[in-house]
Amino acid sequence: MDELARFYELKTYGGAKPDTIQLTPAEFQRAIESDAFFLVVVSGLEAGTAPVTVQIILEPLKHLPNRPSGNVLVSGIRGAQSLVYPFESTE
Repeated sequence: MDELARFYELKTYGGAKPDTIQLTPAEFQRAIESDAFFLVVVSGLEAGTAPVTVQIILEPLKHLPNRPSGNVLVSGIRGAQSLVYPFESTE
C-alpha cells in the first residue's frame, strides 16, 4: 500500500507472462473492497527467457474474467487494458 492508500498486488514470473493468475482469498477480498487495487505482473525475470515486462492492471476484478474456488483465478492478463513497461536487457 502506498501513501495514497492504493494497494499493489505483485506477481512475478521467471519466464513468459501467464494468461491466468491466482489470487489468494485475502487478495481477492482486498480487490473487491478497494477502488484503488492494482495487479502488477512482472515477467521475464530469469535470464534468457523473455524480455522483462511490468504490466499494471487497475481494478482487475472489474476488467478480467474470474472464478473463485478457494483461491481466485483471473484470466485475460495478456490482453488486459493496462500499462505495460518492457525492459531491454543490459547484458
